Amino acid sequence: MHILNRHFVTRRQGCIALGGLVLTAMTGQSRAHQSHLYPLEEKKRDKARGRTDSQSSKSKKKDAGIETVIGKIDGARMNETLKALTAFPTRWSKSPTLAQARDFIKQQFIGFGYDTRRVQLIEYKLDDGTVGRSVICAPERLDQGFVLIGAHYDSISETPGVSAPGADDDGSGIAVVLEMARIFAGVGLKRGVMFAAFGGEEQGLFGSQAVADQAARDRWAIDVMVNLDMVGFVDPQRPTNIVVEYDMGNKDPRNDAAAKAFGLQMAQHAADYTGMTVEHTDIWSSDYMPFEAKGFPCIGLYDGGADASFYHTTQDKIAQVDMVRLTDVARLVCAFLATTAELKSS
Repeated sequence: MHILNRHFVTRRQGCIALGGLVLTAMTGQSRAHQSHLYPLEEKKRDKARGRTDSQSSKSKKKDAGIETVIGKIDGARMNETLKALTAFPTRWSKSPTLAQARDFIKQQFIGFGYDTRRVQLIEYKLDDGTVGRSVICAPERLDQGFVLIGAHYDSISETPGVSAPGADDDGSGIAVVLEMARIFAGVGLKRGVMFAAFGGEEQGLFGSQAVADQAARDRWAIDVMVNLDMVGFVDPQRPTNIVVEYDMGNKDPRNDAAAKAFGLQMAQHAADYTGMTVEHTDIWSSDYMPFEAKGFPCIGLYDGGADASFYHTTQDKIAQVDMVRLTDVARLVCAFLATTAELKSS
């Protein structure tokens, strides 16, 4: 894996607002460096680095404001999102139906009430020349600290040109991203949130690389990147487990301390607002890696589904996603966003 030299970006160095994003997204300038893909490794349990059990325990008192926002989560709506995504025969990056899934996601953001100028497509190109686009729903300002939460909307299987339902991988992550976008469209926050749906993940993180390139070049003020890649499967051997990943080395050690702090914060929210138990590992083999290489703190949630028999097959259907678990993950992400992006007092 070859990574270009990059500079470390802090949120205080951010310098552009939404207008610059619109120009870049429309002109396709974000395709720079697309030959530098990331080789992907199947995320088998025995390959993870730095695995530890969380030491977080329930707090004595929950935050009433966070509980109010969590109460807005609609599990039935997330289920409908999964049905819509898996209804596409395939979301393979080289299939024409990927663009239909992309447009569905874009229209969801617009339907939640976000200004159309904030909902943008950022172009990337696969090694074979196939052009795709990630979808982002940007905060009003990119030069003030914000949280980036993302998942990938493409899918893969043993016959991807014909069928690749990708329910857990990664329809589950997209369902949570869209639910968070819906909820926080109507919630006052002191800091911004960017919602992202990346394409080209299964071929080497092409979509997220394009967005990370633009973020570094234009000095976006990303406080933390939160990646949701497979979050709806319940491992029968560890039925309460969720993996909270945080950066433990990788390309830029200067973001490690911040990433760990955000990861521990996520674990605390799991203890306080969900029934899940937490393991920690390093981040690896998913869409946070290009952002980590640009110097941004990165964490992720992961359900361990790469060890399941349906992984990367046509059997990754909606039945593989446990809606109770997916709702618990949404509760966790909602609490994290409410805290990190700072709820305004009512």
